[in-house]
Amino acid sequence: MIGDERPSAAALTRRLRLHRRQWRHDGRTYQVISLRPSDPTRYAARTERHWTIVSSDLAGARLLGRLLWGLSYQRRPDTLLVLEPGRMLPDPEHGRPSPALVFAVGGRTVLSTATGRRLRQPRIWRSRPTGTATWNTSGFSNSLVALHAVGVRVGVPR
Repeated sequence: MIGDERPSAAALTRRLRLHRRQWRHDGRTYQVISLRPSDPTRYAARTERHWTIVSSDLAGARLLGRLLWGLSYQRRPDTLLVLEPGRMLPDPEHGRPSPALVFAVGGRTVLSTATGRRLRQPRIWRSRPTGTATWNTSGFSNSLVALHAVGVRVGVPR
């Protein structure tokens, strides 16, 4: 295994600082978490039949892994992790605009189709964030190191 494929311990152990917005829709208050505009990571997405394919570089894949790891341990109900429209690049395969992506933990979040559609509208992303969320991803770096120890290459195509 090449040394530069391993995740940087410093990059994976620091806490992520993210934007937090409170958003009301259909009588529910959602905590909408998104990356800060200063973060250079970009994503592209395309929908094919029954699934969505998300593309990025290796750093973006690892960051998305950290974000989803933190979301899976989120205790607050109705928390949404969103890759907003300004972060999305056109689909490299077809050149179509990429949709905003919304991630939620099914057991703790009520997310209707109408709510998802409203989150795609750009005006919510023009509003000021309510505050900052500190995303703790303890255990993520140890899990990646453990995968590397058994020879699994995380985020690297075979």
